[in-house]
Amino acid sequence: MKKIGLFSLICMMVFVLAACSNNTDGEAESSENEKAAGSQHQTDKRTDAGKQTDTQTDTEPSSSKTENGKTVITFATFYENDLFKEAKRKYEAKHPNIEIQLTSQHASGMDANWDNWETIHEQFVKTTNTQMLAGSGPDVLELDELPIGQYVNQKVLVNVGELMENDPDFHKDQYFVNILDNFKLNDGTYAIPLQFYLNGFTGVQEDIEQTSVSFNDQSWTWEQFIQVSKEMINKGDKKHAFEAPTPGGLLNNLVQGRYSEFVDEANRKANFDSAAFIGLMKQVQQMLDQGIITTEGGGADSTYFRDEILLSISDYLRKQNSSYGEKFYIMPHAEEQKAGGHFQALNMIGINAHSPVKEEAWDFVKFLMSEELGQSTDTLMDTGNQTGFPLNRNVYQKQAQNLLQIGKMNDYEGREFTITEKDLQSLESYLTAAVHPIEYKFTLIQEIIYEESEAFFAGQKSAEDVAKLIQNRVTTYLNE
Repeated sequence: MKKIGLFSLICMMVFVLAACSNNTDGEAESSENEKAAGSQHQTDKRTDAGKQTDTQTDTEPSSSKTENGKTVITFATFYENDLFKEAKRKYEAKHPNIEIQLTSQHASGMDANWDNWETIHEQFVKTTNTQMLAGSGPDVLELDELPIGQYVNQKVLVNVGELMENDPDFHKDQYFVNILDNFKLNDGTYAIPLQFYLNGFTGVQEDIEQTSVSFNDQSWTWEQFIQVSKEMINKGDKKHAFEAPTPGGLLNNLVQGRYSEFVDEANRKANFDSAAFIGLMKQVQQMLDQGIITTEGGGADSTYFRDEILLSISDYLRKQNSSYGEKFYIMPHAEEQKAGGHFQALNMIGINAHSPVKEEAWDFVKFLMSEELGQSTDTLMDTGNQTGFPLNRNVYQKQAQNLLQIGKMNDYEGREFTITEKDLQSLESYLTAAVHPIEYKFTLIQEIIYEESEAFFAGQKSAEDVAKLIQNRVTTYLNE
């Protein structure tokens, strides 16, 4: 666990390159993106709560009644979250016969004490795994920090996809269906993300257009990106197309965008000795050799594109209306993948298959997804508190319309701009195009990829030999 902690810091740089290396962003944007970086290590549980709730150490499925005659639903999270506290308060007010026993392990926010994070996190995962695999554990649990694939394999999670299909009161079209339909394991939906981020590229639109190179980011592949990059470098005044912290970091980034292709956690299988992964390593080396990517920094002064994570509607509006003229672009996809953007799931909620109150638990989960619990505009505008696009489309539409009525806001440099319908329509097109989930939890698998691939990028071992080493190590890890 100690090594993973250090590796996570390296990997955070990959996913939040815009926060770490984009010299065009202001102090306020840096603050918000630091929270995104925290989301890789703390899953950005997205509140500034200063105190930790009661620590949960031995969560067992509750009996269906308390001494007061109420039905108990136990709900366990790793991070304290004000959204869940509000959900408990509102749901219990609507259902006086229900008690939500909400427990968390760690406070959240930038002011929380992170010194013992790894120890607390390791204990939480170990304890919860033991309980779940033994047929106990909480009725409802947030799965962001837990091995969902292992739980699916052991059949300890309810297939909530079946509940959605069989519930006449659940209307799937009220949500971003593209997220729900593409967030599955073993052809089932075992976790529902209440929120999500968008992952893509950002670039200064004027600089890109001055090269006169045309491309369609709605459908481009990495192979097409390489060709576009070559043309832009030849015709423009920048030396590189893209910036990455390290070759191994970029490789890991690409793997996360195709995670299910290389890692089948549910069945404990790996696929790193495949032609696809070997090709991926060679593709990264090709981009390095041809100067398409650089690991030497420089930001917007030397590259056309940089990694970007969009955290919220206000985050998108501020970045798109900055004085630097930045534009969001959809990240390329692999040849084998369908066209579409990438997303990170947040606040993933699951139901324990051994819960004695599964029906009540499902009703509570529906409430967590509901419009009634949607974030307020005030919270949305407060970039220090709430990030993530809501899964509920009605909540999103209300947020967008409220911002449109407000009419103006300041960018990250403090410059005021007008909020337009065109901006909001563009954002929604990106949201509905997101179909590729990115696995952001940094485990030993990412550490293995990073460590072993160094020998290939240093010219010490062949891609085939490195792929075999990674395959063997990851297979051993998955079966431990």
